[in-house]
Amino acid sequence: MVGGVGFIVSSWLFMLETQPTWYTPAPKVLGWHIGFWNLIGAFGFTICGALGFASENEAASYGSSLSTFIGSLAFLVRSLAPVSYCLEVAQRPFLYGMEVILTACHSWAASFNCTRVLANTRFL
Repeated sequence: MVGGVGFIVSSWLFMLETQPTWYTPAPKVLGWHIGFWNLIGAFGFTICGALGFASENEAASYGSSLSTFIGSLAFLVRSLAPVSYCLEVAQRPFLYGMEVILTACHSWAASFNCTRVLANTRFL
């Protein structure tokens, strides 16, 4: 649970980093979506850990399994979010520098450098 809380804080801070102000969401920024789906996944896995203490209870066991599924699904969405950017860049490579293309498409899964490149990318 401690790790889940730390992951919630880090996802929240990443979302705040990509927003223009701390109270204004930025749903048109790819980095904001990455932070948002990380936050949902972190909540799912934290709830799973919290419900694990009451695993003898059938409802708590079901809730733990459901929150694990929701957390996993959110992390899947997060990992696929940069793919649309990579595909869009691959169709128009003359508009972007080769270094950005390689950084974004080569290590899109979980690289901090890739996330920094994609953080302020706007959806078309």
